[in-house]
Amino acid sequence: MTGKANNLRKKERGSIIFEHACQIAFLLCAFSTVFAEMASTQHFTQEQVERAVELVRSKQMSLNGASKAFGIPYATLGDKVRGRRPMQAASKTVLLKEEKLVDWLTEVSQ
Repeated sequence: MTGKANNLRKKERGSIIFEHACQIAFLLCAFSTVFAEMASTQHFTQEQVERAVELVRSKQMSLNGASKAFGIPYATLGDKVRGRRPMQAASKTVLLKEEKLVDWLTEVSQ
């Protein structure tokens, strides 16, 4: 195999790998967008969560009652009452991770 043919095959492989990586990045972006939309459909505020947790911990209201009264999913409220999940809402760093992935893919493909 000649040097030119070998270089051409390397470029083809690199192009195919880059194309597949772009497809994977696109799918990751699509899934993260869908997930972010699902997560943003919450119909309760941080203050409501804090109040509900306070009422449950002080035994003024049951977990089930607070969940229904405040419109917070039972499992979510239960996890917060038990300390399994932080009280603060998670920061949305998905876009930042996607940007880093695109930068890395671009760098690797060159």
